[in-house]
Amino acid sequence: ALGRPPGSADDPEFQKNVIRASLAMFETATERTIEDYPVEAPDEVARALGSIADRGGVDRVPEGPVEWAFDLPLLIRHLADDLRTFYHEAIAAQPGPGAPNHDALNDWIFGGTALGATLQKVADHLTQDDSPMAKLVRGFLIPEGHYQGGSAFPATAEFGAQDGQ
Repeated sequence: ALGRPPGSADDPEFQKNVIRASLAMFETATERTIEDYPVEAPDEVARALGSIADRGGVDRVPEGPVEWAFDLPLLIRHLADDLRTFYHEAIAAQPGPGAPNHDALNDWIFGGTALGATLQKVADHLTQDDSPMAKLVRGFLIPEGHYQGGSAFPATAEFGAQDGQ
């Protein structure tokens, strides 16, 4: 799923099939080739981040069949990175003169996509959490200038800022 092209770590048969399909492309490709794999990888990443956005509670691991490798709230950053990568790859694959730059991608994501709205909700839940790690993850989750129209790293006592640092 999203950011893991061969599929979930706990599904070796799916992974083998993806690798076999990739290697089979050597038989027919005469130039650089991109093909869609006909089977969708599990969507546990999107489901987990959506669950956190809907219920809050950035300290409880989302329910489901996945045993996550990270604890919350750090897991949130990895979920968001996977989904953001998926969006970046999708927009970069669109026809046109060239891929948008980093700022244009962030403007697009946070200017009206479902992912942008979900990340804002999760960032709000992280803001309500009292832990410094939650605040740090919030800063990694939302690019500078996109958290509620401002900085996700405000210069306040919550980060121990002193003398304008």
